[in-house]
Amino acid sequence: MSNEYKNVCEVCGEIVDDWVETSDGKIICTDCIDDSGYFWCEYCETYHPEDEANTVHADRYGDTLVCNDCVNTDSNLYTCAHCEAIFDERYRS
Repeated sequence: MSNEYKNVCEVCGEIVDDWVETSDGKIICTDCIDDSGYFWCEYCETYHPEDEANTVHADRYGDTLVCNDCVNTDSNLYTCAHCEAIFDERYRS
């Protein structure tokens, strides 16, 4: 049987049924994704390379990771002019 229509994990090389596609088009199985150098962006709900991670102070319960695209396009996010931290306007007190 040909593997040309199967999904092969780009980390472990196995043919997989449970996988995710990252923002840069890579197929990574759900077993490998946590240790693959990608993070889950809470805003666009996509896996991105870790070098695109930005910490957003989203609410009183803690911080979240957001990709560069969301930092640059989400109108609810702003950067503090004083400390340069990123905050979500919706949780501003």
